[in-house]
Amino acid sequence: MNIKNIKINKLSENEKRIFVDIPRCMGCRACEIACIKKHSWKNNIDIGKRNGDINDINGIARIRIVKYKTYALPLQCRQCPEPYCYFACIAGAIRIEEGNMIFEEDKCTHCYSCVMSCPYGVIHLENDILTPAIKCELCSDEKIPPCVRVCPTRTLFLGNQQEFKKLLKGRKEKCIT
Repeated sequence: MNIKNIKINKLSENEKRIFVDIPRCMGCRACEIACIKKHSWKNNIDIGKRNGDINDINGIARIRIVKYKTYALPLQCRQCPEPYCYFACIAGAIRIEEGNMIFEEDKCTHCYSCVMSCPYGVIHLENDILTPAIKCELCSDEKIPPCVRVCPTRTLFLGNQQEFKKLLKGRKEKCIT
């Protein structure tokens, strides 16, 4: 019996998500910087202060670039149609609003069940112990999330599945091999 009564649907063709065209990513980390700026308490970043380490500044990126062989992979919340993180959260810090998973940091009890249950490993922790988990919410307060807006290679795409498939098809047709 499910104690959280929500209706789980497959991803609707009209629901907007961030899609990734993996071969286009060059690993520049502009998306991470834009995300850090958006979520920093000053809406500002100062990378140079601490040895230039992008992970050691006052904001925390909800998107991460992971290097794998010759690829750079942008990882962010997939807004799953069956959100294991939502069901695992004992504190009710993750709620569903208009099809998006919203994370309320002030409700987080630091049990990290959401981190352990995420099949993509995209919900993560800051370096400190007993801090809220970090999760992408698609910057629902903006028309286009900063990570998508600043991507120089247009690796990240905000739209629905049909639009993304059409974009990929158009890119393939323009390719010269």
